[in-house]
Amino acid sequence: MQASTNRYKKFLPTSIVLHIVILFVLFGSVTFTAGSLMTSEETAEPVKAMVVSEKEVAAQVKAIEKADAKAKQKKLDDAWRLHVKNKKLKKEIAAQENKLAKMKTAVAKQKKDDAKKKQLAQQKADKAAKKKVADAKKVADAKKVATAKKLADEKKAATAKKLADEKKAATAKKAALAKKASDEKAARFASEIEKYKSMIVSAIEKEWLVPSSADSHMSAKLLIELGPGGAVTNVQVLRSSHNSALDRSATQAVHKASPLPVPTDKLVLDQFRSFSLTVTPKDIV
Repeated sequence: MQASTNRYKKFLPTSIVLHIVILFVLFGSVTFTAGSLMTSEETAEPVKAMVVSEKEVAAQVKAIEKADAKAKQKKLDDAWRLHVKNKKLKKEIAAQENKLAKMKTAVAKQKKDDAKKKQLAQQKADKAAKKKVADAKKVADAKKVATAKKLADEKKAATAKKLADEKKAATAKKAALAKKASDEKAARFASEIEKYKSMIVSAIEKEWLVPSSADSHMSAKLLIELGPGGAVTNVQVLRSSHNSALDRSATQAVHKASPLPVPTDKLVLDQFRSFSLTVTPKDIV
């Protein structure tokens, strides 16, 4: 509205000048008509015509003023519309510039974010690559250690096996020798026992008089106990022949044969401290 008032003030001098010119023309026409009346009476009719002309002039002036006012108003309206349009255009331009600035800011931010993301991705990739190398080295070192340990364990196991085999072989050899010695000793021991048993049986047989009532199928089992030097200390019938004469004669024969022949080897002698014999009319075992 202020802009419209300023434009009106701008066209005010022109409007005043135009009105002065119109008045000047109007008064000139009136003067010219009065002079004409004084020079001739026949000019009365033209005076009436001049009056009509003044009205026309007034109408024309009014029309001019109206047209001028309309033109001025149009100019004011056009100027206002232009102002509004310019203001709207400026607002749109400002909005576009603001939008463009925001877009530039967003693009710059996006570039910055992309650069940061790229940097982080590169850092992550570098870290992953370093980790991969470290892991590979770790695996290789572990494998190397495992291989060395495996070789050491295999060597240790081989050494232990060798020692165990040698020990086993030595033990087996020792056991074999011991068994051989034991077998030889046992054989000698058994031989000695059998030797003295045979001598004892022979000594008893020399003293035994088998009764006529004894049957060849009869047998009695005697338990004989010896003292020092082979002296018979006790004779006991463990299993009777069911023939008292046979049992008694066999017991008497053992006592008569005392002292019985015994070995000097204590281990062999211990076998004859207490032993049993089975007697039959045919033999003694």
